[in-house]
Amino acid sequence: MCPYPRIELRLFPENTLDLPHVYNIAIGEAKKDPAIPIFIHDDVELLDFFWPYHVLEGLKSFDVIGLAGNKRRIPGQPAWCQAERANLRMGTWSIALVHTRNAPFGSPAWWDGYSRCIEKWQS
Repeated sequence: MCPYPRIELRLFPENTLDLPHVYNIAIGEAKKDPAIPIFIHDDVELLDFFWPYHVLEGLKSFDVIGLAGNKRRIPGQPAWCQAERANLRMGTWSIALVHTRNAPFGSPAWWDGYSRCIEKWQS
């Protein structure tokens, strides 16, 4: 018996559509064949061996979970509008990963992104 919940992978290789369009396709597919959609960029490495269980645990507290968040949100931010209109509970959950942003760790591009993040969030 597999120790993990059943996981199906749906890729959009060589995608030329914007992410909201791709996400809406996946959400539509999940309505026809019930599933828990998990959206993840192609430059993310999951380090958490138990991430499927951690996702399920997070969904006990929230309807929509993310891995990053902040203390403030700009009104009308498109990423959250659909969830807010549906009165869904949103929150962040801890899952170990590395978001490389296509820049190898320690490279000049990585340090540039790191510096911009520190400047933006003041920590």
